[in-house]
Amino acid sequence: IMDVLFERYNLDEKTPIVSTGGSMGGLCSLVYAYYAKRTPVAVVSNCPVCDLPYHFTEREDLPRTLYSAFGECEGDFYDVLAQYSPYHLAGKMPKIKYTVFHCSRDSAVNIEKHSEKFVNAMKENGMDITYHIVPDREHCDLSEEATRLYHQAIIDAIK
Repeated sequence: IMDVLFERYNLDEKTPIVSTGGSMGGLCSLVYAYYAKRTPVAVVSNCPVCDLPYHFTEREDLPRTLYSAFGECEGDFYDVLAQYSPYHLAGKMPKIKYTVFHCSRDSAVNIEKHSEKFVNAMKENGMDITYHIVPDREHCDLSEEATRLYHQAIIDAIK
């Protein structure tokens, strides 16, 4: 998609890209930074799934979904999940700006098992990461102030 956009709009290769998303899209925003042909200047993520092998066990609806998504990949299933798991990639992520938001009452993606583990691993690896815990909100339900901070992180990254 990025190749098409760069070609279609004749974008300069220095055009900044910010990878964003929430929940599984949050996982994708983080994993994109690792695998992308054009490394983004920043990632801004909301309630991201960060430990995909753990997420496989987190809820009854997830094993079938994740097996459908990754079951055809070669190799041990848990190793494949780790290849697309931000937490397991933390030491290899590009040195860019990361901003993670997670709602304190998230019942779909456990804050301690995902964002907190990931943020700590990123800090241990010397990464530039900002972490916002959004009080009293459920999954991906940013408050008005957190939404403003989310959008501001994107704007700041491309200035």
